[in-house]
Amino acid sequence: MSDTIADSVATGPARAVHEMLTERYDEAYEAWTRQHAVVSAMRADLDTGPGDEADRGSGQTQVKEQEAVAAALRGHLDEIALAVDRFDNGTYGTCVRCGAPIAAERLALFPAATECVACKTHSERR
Repeated sequence: MSDTIADSVATGPARAVHEMLTERYDEAYEAWTRQHAVVSAMRADLDTGPGDEADRGSGQTQVKEQEAVAAALRGHLDEIALAVDRFDNGTYGTCVRCGAPIAAERLALFPAATECVACKTHSERR
């Protein structure tokens, strides 16, 4: 991911945010890659492994559960990639709904946050 981020990142706080987002992206990518490999291996075992119909049914359920984990990890990866894009275009840390700054504490906990607390609370109540 580091290769796709603009090389001209300012020093100081902006550089720290850039580095944090890049690290989070790399971690999320590694987790997704590992999970994707697990799913692929489970599918291969399911197709070639021994067992009766009950074993295969149980195996299919486990594969679906692991696919759901992989999908969640991919969603997280995509959210971080969008945060990097927002950083690159200068909109990181600004609420997409109202344009207010997103609290630093919120961004520290959820670096991919796109809404301020007030807007997020409002959207969750619907």
